[in-house]
Amino acid sequence: MRDMGAKKLEEKWGVAGSQEVELTKLELRGKIIDMESETYIGLSITGDEHDVDEIAKRVAEVLKLHPTTADYLRQTAPGNGH
Repeated sequence: MRDMGAKKLEEKWGVAGSQEVELTKLELRGKIIDMESETYIGLSITGDEHDVDEIAKRVAEVLKLHPTTADYLRQTAPGNGH
């Protein structure tokens, strides 16, 4: 987000039972972007459609560079040439 020029306006963090929640409010190009990260839900991003699409594309690129454990297990599962 810093690479895109976003400024952090507010950040909150908390725990509810086994769920950890982080809320972040950013300003990007004069518009507000809200990000919510929850342990069992994942990442939610709301704001201007163009900006959210750009953020999603950047996240997808990072995930291609840093595969998850689940990706590794799928790739090395029997029947996938291993």
